[in-house]
Amino acid sequence: MPITPPYDELLKKLAERTGAGLVNWQQTADKDTFIVNLTDHSLAIREWSSDAWDEVGGVAVDVRNAEGEKIDTLDVLYNDKDYKWLYDMFVGARRKARNIDQVIGDMLRELEKEGAIGNVSPPEDDVPF
Repeated sequence: MPITPPYDELLKKLAERTGAGLVNWQQTADKDTFIVNLTDHSLAIREWSSDAWDEVGGVAVDVRNAEGEKIDTLDVLYNDKDYKWLYDMFVGARRKARNIDQVIGDMLRELEKEGAIGNVSPPEDDVPF
């Protein structure tokens, strides 16, 4: 289903500003959901799939009220004509919330150092058990 007014204008403006790095996306308790808080409402964006094989899925945008309650959701499926640019906004939100540009910059600076790089073993906090 194509994105209809007034969502199309709202989301295209948000996508444009996200692409320009002008939206302060934050990570939520759900590691794959990102939120921008506006004056009286907020918008959250997330990628979803219906099963383990990711055969059906897409990107969802939740509109939340001042209390953080979801008051509406817009789902755009993988095969929808609007999926690509909405997914690009999701990726931009994730990069901003996770501060990816700084992380990459830090890694590049480390790679420029003389001598061997890399830890022999991961920090103890990263052990998966």
